[in-house]
Amino acid sequence: MLAIEKHIAGEAVSLQTVAADVNADDLVDAEGERAAMREGLDATDIDQLLRLISVEPTGHVNRMRLFAAESAAAADPDHPAHEWFIRRSLAVRQGFAAMLRQLQTAGLAHPDVDPEQFARQMVAVWDGLQLQWLAEPTFALTEEVKRAFRTLGRFDLVEARRAIEELAAGL
Repeated sequence: MLAIEKHIAGEAVSLQTVAADVNADDLVDAEGERAAMREGLDATDIDQLLRLISVEPTGHVNRMRLFAAESAAAADPDHPAHEWFIRRSLAVRQGFAAMLRQLQTAGLAHPDVDPEQFARQMVAVWDGLQLQWLAEPTFALTEEVKRAFRTLGRFDLVEARRAIEELAAGL
């Protein structure tokens, strides 16, 4: 259950709502699209992976604000939504770690990057960029998240190594 507190005339009024009831159709559609993408996922298609994690904010700004506020409030173990946010965070981190492992197996991400550390950092970057964008939407949020994914996975080192190997093979 997700608790939303609204302060009206100095009094805190607690509204209890089930998290899944908030735009349930949108959430089901988004999860259905992501599940379909995961089924046909090609670990060598980095663009496909990046589409899977894309965070287009268009039309969802108020939901993003609500989620950010509730997420911060739910850091308190006594918050009614604390366990839900813990489970969600774990699932997101597991998803990022699995993506990185697939990319490492395919030789596209640096093998020395720890998948669990990568996942924690991706969640932190995503949350931080989202908060910055909500306060000042002067940059392309999705592109920033994609750049962070590539940077934290050290794709540049893998690509540079491949280029050097190709150059050396041509000598």
